Amino acid sequence: MQQPIIRDKKSLVTKIILLIFLLAGLALIISGWQCMRIFSGSGFSSESAFQAIYSLSDEIHTDYTALIEPDLNALSPSAREKVLQSVYTALEKTWMDLNPDSTADVSLEKEPWKLLYITYQISGPKVSGSIKKMLSEDASVSTQILSALTGDTQLPESLASSVSSLEGNESEAMMFQLYFTSLSSRSHVKNEDINLLKKSVRDKSSQPAAFRMIAYRQVSSLMQFFIGNSRTVILAGCLLVLDVLLLAFFMAGERTWHMDLKWILILVIIDFLLLFQLLPFVYMLIKAIFPDGSFSLETLERLYTYNLNLDALKNTLIASGATMVLGTLIAFPLAWLVGRTNLYGRKFFRSLFVLTYMVPPYVGAMAWLRLLNPNVGTINQYLRVLFALPDTPGPLNVYSLPGLIWVLTTFYYPYAFITISRAM
Repeated sequence: MQQPIIRDKKSLVTKIILLIFLLAGLALIISGWQCMRIFSGSGFSSESAFQAIYSLSDEIHTDYTALIEPDLNALSPSAREKVLQSVYTALEKTWMDLNPDSTADVSLEKEPWKLLYITYQISGPKVSGSIKKMLSEDASVSTQILSALTGDTQLPESLASSVSSLEGNESEAMMFQLYFTSLSSRSHVKNEDINLLKKSVRDKSSQPAAFRMIAYRQVSSLMQFFIGNSRTVILAGCLLVLDVLLLAFFMAGERTWHMDLKWILILVIIDFLLLFQLLPFVYMLIKAIFPDGSFSLETLERLYTYNLNLDALKNTLIASGATMVLGTLIAFPLAWLVGRTNLYGRKFFRSLFVLTYMVPPYVGAMAWLRLLNPNVGTINQYLRVLFALPDTPGPLNVYSLPGLIWVLTTFYYPYAFITISRAM
């Protein structure tokens, strides 16, 4: 009585495992779909934007904690409040330039320093190369610039020329950019992450949303992975669901709920065929029929009305049909000789007739090029000498359609020979 009980317990465990994998597959599909919706609603140009946002979140936070916050703590409370108002003003001006239709109140934004820091990394005022070099060589100038923002001190003379021609908000904006530039030699922000964000968020009106995600650290490592690979996640979920359903079908068919290696191998083969054969074909077909997201036969019409494509299709049909007929005509008598007669040395001839089957196609193609090249082919040279032909290209040309048919026939007739000889 114990064996049926043990068998029932194993069956129950197997069913629970299958159910867990089925739910996991469905969760992957739903997660991937939701991530695709998040990306499509973000307005970003590429999914890699979330990878850049995730990396820059840590880098901006580290810079703020290690560089900006100590400088702010060195100021008096009133000076910090004054500079903070200037931060909101600079942030509002820059964001209005990026998105003139925006009506959001910038003063309600959290983490204004981080927002302005990343904003100026992407869209801040331009600083000349000489000023950048000077700022990178003197780390102490950052505190002087920040103090000048409060109005308590003046900018160093070497930097005064950068703001002397500017007034009001533009002058403050340039001073903020000088301050952030002075931190660059100690900054943890990587140029490749900045460039990646610029490439993947090309729409300027979408940049403030990206800046908020960076400053508020809204993108986790798991989120950026799922969004960056949403299609792959959906595909993995679909394959997992399909595998579970097929496995359950196999088990139910044999009325035994336990794992079998043969089913695992079958599932691996099915997944391989789906991924590398069926999926590319279906993807290409969908892209051809829905080129811009809507149904259209324009792609197929252009494909089959283009003269060069029609010539290629015609030549392909002629070459394949002629190769099949000629290969069969050669293979049939040879198969009859080794299969139905008492030909002396049949085993030797059987091996000889399939010799090209064992020769790599590349090697065989190079050999025929050397033999039938219209100018310097060995066979053509002998024929010109033998028949006293003029020293002109030919008489045989491997680059012609008949030449192609002949080369293909020499390689493919062994398939017909093997099939016919076995039948005989």
